[in-house]
Amino acid sequence: MRSVNISRITAVLKALMRKAGTQTGQREIQINFNKKLKSAKGIDGIFNKLKVMYQYFLDDEVLMYKKLIIGAVLLYFINPIDIIPDVFAGVGFLDDTIAVLYGWNLLSEELEHYMESKRSGVVNARGEVVYDVEYSVNDES
Repeated sequence: MRSVNISRITAVLKALMRKAGTQTGQREIQINFNKKLKSAKGIDGIFNKLKVMYQYFLDDEVLMYKKLIIGAVLLYFINPIDIIPDVFAGVGFLDDTIAVLYGWNLLSEELEHYMESKRSGVVNARGEVVYDVEYSVNDES
């Protein structure tokens, strides 16, 4: 088995940034992301990061150069033929995980802020966000 070569992953991601800027690349991400996410096994730890990255990529308010970075990561993730093909059980998603974490680290502060700014609702006693809560403020002092 080949070892994971981070410089090769980085080179592939740079090439995929160009594709992420095209309509074809954007359409590929939108069509295949959820399908790939459902088929991926053993990478539960990065699912939330991938979902945030996907929403970030779709957001019209995000700057294009940041979308290109995230788009490259998403294209790498959904492509079954990459540095370690996904057909190799147990290790096939290792390079995908590295690519996702690499992209996340490049924009970690931005992505963390994005998650907080898009979160809405009220937090209950267990720390869970409760949506669609109706409330009023009593201004009696």
